[in-house]
Amino acid sequence: MKQYVNTRSITKDYRYLGEKPDNAWLGVYAELTSFEHPTIIFEKEHETFRLFLSGMPSTRKDKVGTIIRYSFLFMGNIDEYTKLSGLVSAWATAIDNPSHIAQKLGELYDENAVSQMIENDTFDDTAQKQLDDWLGSFDKSDHAFAQKISEIIKDDLGVVCYLNFVEDEKDIVELNKKAHIWLSQPNKFITHTPPPIQPQKPTITPQPAVSTPLQTNQQAEGEKGMGKIWIGIILLIAIIAITLYLIGM
Repeated sequence: MKQYVNTRSITKDYRYLGEKPDNAWLGVYAELTSFEHPTIIFEKEHETFRLFLSGMPSTRKDKVGTIIRYSFLFMGNIDEYTKLSGLVSAWATAIDNPSHIAQKLGELYDENAVSQMIENDTFDDTAQKQLDDWLGSFDKSDHAFAQKISEIIKDDLGVVCYLNFVEDEKDIVELNKKAHIWLSQPNKFITHTPPPIQPQKPTITPQPAVSTPLQTNQQAEGEKGMGKIWIGIILLIAIIAITLYLIGM
């Protein structure tokens, strides 16, 4: 399982510690939540999952006394999710009461360790083991949010998330997923299934006829030939008329 931690040091701004993940997939949620405030997004697709937890305040502070936040991104096989259920429950509980998890976030890495990782752009095995031990320290008691994730794990596709701008179904963006289960309040779920995408029939636009140079020349020659025929007919009629006039005299 890939694990990423996003935070800041006393002097350096927010960033992922060490390797930077591919998190472009989060863009679809950007208008539905503020990642600077508590957010939870769990996506399950076939045998893999992605879990993003963001915007949770800790007990750490920057140089001007502003509380430092943490965000986490996890990606892996679905059977690896179980080690994260305790953190998910704690995160969901802390949406109403951030102090529930703030102390534990502050204890994950000391200030010197965070500064060194940011300065050296590293996230070594020691930091990884500290994170694993920290994840294992959470109680396994399931919050309603974690229970909902457990329910959809058996599905092929699904989403469970807490988005802090969403209040009801009309706020929900439709994604190409089998089902979407959205959490608008810590214990209130909105279930939304987008309509199936209808295949579009190809439209055939008639194209205007385009004359080639050869066709254009042939057309011009034809028009010239018709002009000669008409001139000949007119001359013939004139000759006949003159002849009849002379005979009549």
